[in-house]
Amino acid sequence: MKRKIIGIMLAMILFIPNTVFAASTLVNIDDVVTAFNNSRTISSFDGLLGIKTQMKANKTTNTLDVSVDLDETLTNKFKYTNEYIELDNRNFTPSEENMGQQFLQSVQILGIVDALINLSGFENKTLKENTNPTNYDKYGLTLETEEIILDEENNGITINGSIEYLKYFKISLDKTKIENLVKDYGTDIKEYENPFLDDLKPALGYTSTKNNEITLQICFKDPNISSTYPVYADIYRATSIDGEYIKINSEKIDYSKGMVTFVDRNVESNKTYFYKAIISDSTIESDILTAKALETTVSTQSVENPKTGISSPFIIIPITITFALLYFILKKKSLFKNI
Repeated sequence: MKRKIIGIMLAMILFIPNTVFAASTLVNIDDVVTAFNNSRTISSFDGLLGIKTQMKANKTTNTLDVSVDLDETLTNKFKYTNEYIELDNRNFTPSEENMGQQFLQSVQILGIVDALINLSGFENKTLKENTNPTNYDKYGLTLETEEIILDEENNGITINGSIEYLKYFKISLDKTKIENLVKDYGTDIKEYENPFLDDLKPALGYTSTKNNEITLQICFKDPNISSTYPVYADIYRATSIDGEYIKINSEKIDYSKGMVTFVDRNVESNKTYFYKAIISDSTIESDILTAKALETTVSTQSVENPKTGISSPFIIIPITITFALLYFILKKKSLFKNI
């Protein structure tokens, strides 16, 4: 009997520490929710469209419910257990009507991956482009996609291209697996790198100046980009190129549909001012524009940036895209650029 008791005690001594250790390597689902809602990817995407993406853990259905502006029709549900998060679209048929939902799922997966990388101790890491390891037991990531060829016509302009349709996604909550993933497929996050806003960099110019007034124009720096959904920016002004830039617009400016005019009426004649536009809630900004309020009206100008020598003419070919084709804003970037 003594030997039996001793054997049971030894088994417990060996088993319990291993169980505790195994549990300690798993990320808590509530921490995933918090990290997702604070992730760089999600905040940059929200800044792009002026929306609010929010994840909540539904512990009745064991799903992570991700909504956009609390709109139930735009809510995606990711199944979760204590060991993984999963989204299964293998029995789902993509269509032109639901591709917007598909795009949201893809963005939200980027946010989940960012959250787990952060929670595994890698604050300044992301994954290399086209990362898709096949060994789930080692890396804890499975991603299945299917390419769909698109031929879309909007306002007389035909857009040809392809988009990756998400069929299946599964990621482990095991920190050890995520650590292996980052070590073999990770890359440093570059300062100011933003997967959604870089191609939407604003450009500033001015159309006229007159006494106590400068008329500015803002649009995408890339002349081939436009969007039916809002892209917000703020305009900042300084009295010297290296001085303090102060926001001068009271409401965010939507410059998604081409050139947008903003009039600065709080200026002095014959005084030089320096302007830059910054995408709201981001660090993506335009080149610095120099302008002077003159006593007589001056026609449209192309202003040379005093720091870079780059001129900023306003020539734009607007291309209207639907939300389902929003990825065209990214100019051939994969939806899974950071996965």
